[in-house]
Amino acid sequence: MNPKIEFLNQKKNIFLACSGGMDSMALANTLLSKTIPFSIAHCNFQLRGEESNQDEEFVKKFAQQHHIPFYSISFETEKNAKQEKTSIEEAARNLRYRYFQSLTDQYHIDAFLLAHHLDDDIETILMRIVSGTGIQGIQGIGGSREPNYFRPMLHISRIEIENYVVENKIAYREDSSNIERKYKRNKIRHDLIPIIQDLNPNYRKSIQNIKTWSTEISEILRDQFERCKEKFDQEKTINLAAYQDKGYISTILHYIFQQFEPSSDQIHQIKTCLFDSERHIISCGCITLEVKNGIIIQMEQSEPIPILFQNLSDLKSDPRFQILENPTTFEPQACYIDLDKMNFPILIRSFQFGDHIQPYGMKGKSKKLSDLFQQMKWSTNQKRSNCIIEDSHKNIIGILGMMSSHMTAIETDTKQFIGIKQRK
Repeated sequence: MNPKIEFLNQKKNIFLACSGGMDSMALANTLLSKTIPFSIAHCNFQLRGEESNQDEEFVKKFAQQHHIPFYSISFETEKNAKQEKTSIEEAARNLRYRYFQSLTDQYHIDAFLLAHHLDDDIETILMRIVSGTGIQGIQGIGGSREPNYFRPMLHISRIEIENYVVENKIAYREDSSNIERKYKRNKIRHDLIPIIQDLNPNYRKSIQNIKTWSTEISEILRDQFERCKEKFDQEKTINLAAYQDKGYISTILHYIFQQFEPSSDQIHQIKTCLFDSERHIISCGCITLEVKNGIIIQMEQSEPIPILFQNLSDLKSDPRFQILENPTTFEPQACYIDLDKMNFPILIRSFQFGDHIQPYGMKGKSKKLSDLFQQMKWSTNQKRSNCIIEDSHKNIIGILGMMSSHMTAIETDTKQFIGIKQRK
């Protein structure tokens, strides 16, 4: 087993997400064998009763045995899933990344390692195909993701990892929920993939080829239609009449509107009505479109009223928000800000297309909020809520429930800071 970890020699502060399972324990032992210093972050989702607690204790003891800094958190995942009206899988994923982001904000992590492997990638692609996806979805899991996530084992199969664990006598925890068919991924893994393997023993390579092809197609689309996408973002309208006779109009629509997360049926409906002389009103993910004669117009939607705070006292007195002053523990749902870098008045508002933020660790680069929301799989209601913190210079300094900006990040010399959290 040979994970791609050479780049870690250039990183100062490395964290590994470690569940205690075979994959993350294999990666942890590889890092130890290469004498690469790292810390461990563990999430206890409390989904398997005492078994979940035993997982946490197992990872904690491993960290203590090897003198590895250990960080952990427990979540009420089922309760969160009900509150967010999402699946347990989705809730766990969102909680996990919020925690990782809070650790990044607190400890200025250069590289956060995730132990996803080749079979995880294959399963993700198949899940998306079965659920209905566009070209972007077929690209599967990326080897890296902004601002600081890396997957050094993405080219390694589960069989290779199993062999490595046996040869090196590595202890790990078995997750009993991995055999439960109530989770979609497990149905793909245990029911669908054996059939595919029987039809094509080389299916991994075949699906990897499709992934490569879809990535290349996306690059072509970006080169050709990024200007159309930007025009729609800015002007809320676009004229596609010139593409009436083109057979790839669905692909163009997918690319322009992917940030709104439309279904395949909605894209098909837009395509069907696009060149009609009659006016059509069509839902497109989290927005509504007016379609006629090749012209698409985004219709106005009611948004929550932005909230202006002149100073910290105003913010602390608002019952909609909880303010944590110089907390000793960090909560993943809160947004942490260095008070000396916070320029009042601040505005807490809803998301606007075109919004950017500079996440910690991106060294001067900014990231589109629409891309972040897509990566974090935020719901439409989450996006439409007042979750954006904007300072007096019109800079976005935080996203409630997700992250803080590099501009107001907490540093070793920070004297006072706050955490801002939305009350339920």
